[in-house]
Amino acid sequence: MRDLRHYVLMGILFLLPWPGQAGVADELAAAQQAYRLLDFDEVLAPAQAVLDAAEAHIEDRMQAYYLLGSALAVIGDVVNAEKNFRYLLRGKPDFDVPPKTTPKIVAIFRKVQAEEQSIRQQVRALELKRLRESLTLENLSAEVLTGGYPLEFKLRLKDPRQAVEAMRVHYRKEDQGDFSALALKPDI
Repeated sequence: MRDLRHYVLMGILFLLPWPGQAGVADELAAAQQAYRLLDFDEVLAPAQAVLDAAEAHIEDRMQAYYLLGSALAVIGDVVNAEKNFRYLLRGKPDFDVPPKTTPKIVAIFRKVQAEEQSIRQQVRALELKRLRESLTLENLSAEVLTGGYPLEFKLRLKDPRQAVEAMRVHYRKEDQGDFSALALKPDI
């Protein structure tokens, strides 16, 4: 049977940070401190260490991308600043620079932000185009209709991606100005 010392030791070990996690927190704190002190050359190594650490949490990585991108922007490495801002915006598309950020950082960030937004819009448009192209609608209704009798709609939607949630047919009588909508029921 284990004695009380064993359980106390296990409890202490459980409360200690996992190997490497304390290092990530320390590196991030060092990068943040250097950034606050406007010592941008000193931001680079600790921010990169956070990004290189396999155990770094996603929020730590996002902060490191911002710090590294900002420091690189200030010291004039625009290409690498853009790269880090791009990674940041792909991880957090709604991220925005804090108020009172230096115009040099804001200019580079806004350029990347606009490019990433354009890319997202293009990808979305392409996805919608592919989706529309995959849909087919067949009219299986009778071709000859007789006035005064109920009209039966028979349509078949081929939707391989199962993207359509509901379908409606808009119709009106010849002498009516407004359309009515008829919700179609699936024939399962």
